[in-house]
Amino acid sequence: MIDDNLFQTALSHYRSGCFLEAVALCQEILNENPGDIEALHLLGLSRQDRREYDLAIPCYKEMIRLHPDRALGFFKLANVYYALQKYDQAVLCYQQAAGRDSTDDHIYNNWGIVLRDQRFPEEAVTFFQKAIQLNPCNANAYHNLGNVMVDLGRLEGAIRCYQKAFQINPSNVTHYKTLGNALRETGKLEESLEILSLALDRFPDDPEVYYSLGAALKDKGRFDKAVECYQKAIQINPRLPQAYYNLGNVFKEKGQLQEAKKQFQKALELDPKFAETYNNLGMIYKEAGDMSEALLMFQKAWEVKPGFAEAKWNMGLTNLLAGNFLDGWEGYEWRWEKPDYKKHKRDFPKPIWQGEELKGQKILLHAEQGYGDTLQFIRYFPMVAALDAQVYVECPLELRPLIKDMTGVNRVIVRGDPLPEFDFHCPLMTLPKVFGTTLDSIPQTIPYLKVDPDLVKTWQGRTNSAGSKFKVGLVWSGNPEHLNDQNRSCNPETLTPLTRIKKVQLFSLQKNLGPDSTKSVCRALTLIDLTDQIRDFSDTAALIANLDLVISVDTAVAHLAGGLGKRVWTLLPHSPDWRWLLGREDSPWYPTMRLYRQTKPKDWTKVIERVTEDLSVLSDYSDDNKACLSRLD
Repeated sequence: MIDDNLFQTALSHYRSGCFLEAVALCQEILNENPGDIEALHLLGLSRQDRREYDLAIPCYKEMIRLHPDRALGFFKLANVYYALQKYDQAVLCYQQAAGRDSTDDHIYNNWGIVLRDQRFPEEAVTFFQKAIQLNPCNANAYHNLGNVMVDLGRLEGAIRCYQKAFQINPSNVTHYKTLGNALRETGKLEESLEILSLALDRFPDDPEVYYSLGAALKDKGRFDKAVECYQKAIQINPRLPQAYYNLGNVFKEKGQLQEAKKQFQKALELDPKFAETYNNLGMIYKEAGDMSEALLMFQKAWEVKPGFAEAKWNMGLTNLLAGNFLDGWEGYEWRWEKPDYKKHKRDFPKPIWQGEELKGQKILLHAEQGYGDTLQFIRYFPMVAALDAQVYVECPLELRPLIKDMTGVNRVIVRGDPLPEFDFHCPLMTLPKVFGTTLDSIPQTIPYLKVDPDLVKTWQGRTNSAGSKFKVGLVWSGNPEHLNDQNRSCNPETLTPLTRIKKVQLFSLQKNLGPDSTKSVCRALTLIDLTDQIRDFSDTAALIANLDLVISVDTAVAHLAGGLGKRVWTLLPHSPDWRWLLGREDSPWYPTMRLYRQTKPKDWTKVIERVTEDLSVLSDYSDDNKACLSRLD
């Protein structure tokens, strides 16, 4: 009876968080009765909650010695090994526990957590599903399954899991946050804001709710409200690194790089192993043009979080931007491990080509990203064909007419159509790595794109209205869904000075803004707009063939003009894409291209001033005045 009273008192202390008092009472019980299994269990839990893991282990081992046929001791010992990051020992103990009680859903749930941390996500899925099968009301198992779905890039599946966890246990604030965050990651911002606002009503003192809500507001473009949320989170808990991290992200989006840097550094003071912060701090240095410091930050992110694909990917992009191509291509391959990119990875039964002998083999080369990337890297097709391979190409429908007549291409398949048999496959953007491309070995057989002569004649008739004027095609906006579109696209009003050059006739090559928006710009800038007659890229190419110059922001049309060998001036943001390198006016990818760079972020005015001056000179060019040609080509 004395032992029972002592145990109940110890249990009460434990439940109140008074672990030291619970430890003292359990030890008193065990001094009198060393085989008291409940006291051993509670002593182990109390030691564990005090993070005295080495002292908890003997408690659970003694439980196993006393009752080797029971699962509980093995299960608790496994949990301690997990806390100590001794994952292999944890797995062995979970195996022993499951062998003694195959109906306990908690065993499989915790086992799945270990497998996830060991980076065995598919195996972890199996164990979480087993836990749910055993107990369909296990909210934690649904939540953990959602987490591993995020790791695998299956965000819609993650949302369904988080919704189920939320339905089972709506009193757990974590379920609100993970559901809200997953909805945000999939672009369902209104739904994310709704669930996180509900969380704020129920848990007004939870700082993590504030910074999750802030992240959704940031993605919605409501930066000031996002800042308020992060500042509130910091007010509640000044030692919350995630709040400083997210606050830094808002300042980064607003272009306030120094303020962003300060917030990231504060986050790192609180958590020196916060890999995402090192990664984003690296982005700040990259945008500022400090490639060496950027690479150091990305390397640090990788060191504190091995397997962090985003850091390796950014190292690749930074090396490419700096012209270190061999290191850059290696890092670029990590795109396949990024959660937001895994959905693009093709699961073919045949191997990826990595430079093996191709004589007599069939290889499928498949486009993987935007039109511009495809147009830039199809230059490698003849190089693959030169290895005595049969080259099959899978591409978007809009590019098929251009690609089908390329040198070395045996067959073109439109994406979505049945594929032929092949021996190897290779994503288009992996080809530079396979060929070991450096700055000095970029394939420069220009033009590598051809235009149907009959189509060129057709478009010649459509452009005759310009008479003898110098014909210039304009593109002022890229794909609105591109992550960097707000920086690489320019306000068409900025182009107004070009309309004042008397010997120039401007043509619109803008296709992705909707007819009403494009037409209003064309009227304002007195552009000739023939884009409603463009069916695909072969029409765009034929129109370009009838122009004297293309002026474009960083979009597919610039690559198309470059691949055709036409004179093209490309307008670049202050922090350009990797392919344009740094500090040069020419492009090693396109000999007929000239680059016009912003001298400070978001300032297109100075860029257009230089373009206007150079275009005025070029439009005056004649056979007797070749002095300007070397400067402007």
